[in-house]
Amino acid sequence: MNEENYIFILTISLFIGFLYFLINSYLAISTPKFSSKSSHSLKDVTAVIPVYNEDPKLFEQVIKTISYIKFIVVGDGCVEPYNSITKKYDGTFIAISKRSGKRNALSEGLKLVKTPFVLFLDSDTILPKQSLSHMLSVMDDKTGGVSPRVLMLNNGKFAYYYSEFFERMSEILQRALSKYGKAAVLYGHCALYRTNVIKDLVLSRDFKEPKILGRKFIIGDDRQLTNYILNKGYKAFIDYDVIAFTEPPNDIKKFTNQVIRWTKSNYLYFINDIAKGTIVKKGPLYIFNSVYTNVLPFFFLILSLVSLGGTRIFDINSILEYPEILFGMIFKIIHYMLIIPTILGINHLLYTNSHIVHAHINISHLSITKINSHHLDYLDKSIRIASSLSSLPFVIALFRMIERDKTKVLVLGSIALAVQLFAAFYSIFTLWMPDSWRTR
Repeated sequence: MNEENYIFILTISLFIGFLYFLINSYLAISTPKFSSKSSHSLKDVTAVIPVYNEDPKLFEQVIKTISYIKFIVVGDGCVEPYNSITKKYDGTFIAISKRSGKRNALSEGLKLVKTPFVLFLDSDTILPKQSLSHMLSVMDDKTGGVSPRVLMLNNGKFAYYYSEFFERMSEILQRALSKYGKAAVLYGHCALYRTNVIKDLVLSRDFKEPKILGRKFIIGDDRQLTNYILNKGYKAFIDYDVIAFTEPPNDIKKFTNQVIRWTKSNYLYFINDIAKGTIVKKGPLYIFNSVYTNVLPFFFLILSLVSLGGTRIFDINSILEYPEILFGMIFKIIHYMLIIPTILGINHLLYTNSHIVHAHINISHLSITKINSHHLDYLDKSIRIASSLSSLPFVIALFRMIERDKTKVLVLGSIALAVQLFAAFYSIFTLWMPDSWRTR
């Protein structure tokens, strides 16, 4: 690739990355508190809790915490001790003889729900009473679903730190999107839905045997439910005024499998949204974030790989001529921006002498095309440094999101970045291979 074009594209990527980090970070830390909009009663809610091979002590703690409302436990290929614990707290237990997965368990449980709202709750997630009350209070007529903020239970293991780091990193984007009622996903750990909005989907074959572009996949139920709500025109958001606590994965292997599941689900639903055109229903910020996280990283990785082999030793003396190079890149960007209206045939609406402007830009551009290769190397390195600095607002927002063990979570939890990078490439290269899914 021509070095000058490479620098030009790199400059554009820096600008887009800066916008991505700045916009999401600002919206995340400026998210207003949600005010109560309805007066629903807790009697209007039924919890559905699938269970499989859960720690009995943690499971009983979950049930005890939620026993103030109607609840249904679905034993997915298991009965005891979960049946006895459920009966102890006056709940309803459904036994599925053969393990068939969380989706089928949710579907079987929903068949017995008669209330206006249903709470899908994992068997390792604790939701305090005041949290559910507040979630219910913000469910206005335009809202199809809401989740609480989810924090990791500190189990004293290393896994807690990188799981908490990953959740808080995701929280920044979720907060920004939730501000507009367009959450990327309502958490599978815990989510409150309008029963009449999701019932047809959850009881359908499309939910039990999901397909993307006609092909069967084992994908996240939470992402499908959120997509369904948004596509029907309802709001979906995270209520960050309340908290639920969930058990983190036990080790790095389970954490990696979890991130791979989430990443594949993200890619597949992004592709599905693009193919069906439903992404336009989710607003400009959702579209911008989806494109940035799913497309641009791979584009610029390829760009970087193409540039390998052309690296030269940087000459510090070329600093003096750096402004000339920078202005050259700016002229080129402006030049391309001015060309676009001409291509679209609308330049007469914007200015009448566009050809004169183009000529001036071309002259300015040509006057600095003979740039020493060392200068380009310097600009390349400068842009890369600036790119790293552009994520500073994101780091500041992340620091604010972490409430417990800040230093340990930031230092020890940064392993989540490596896991996320691995998951991104593993997922994209095995996207159409159903047997490659790392299930629970």
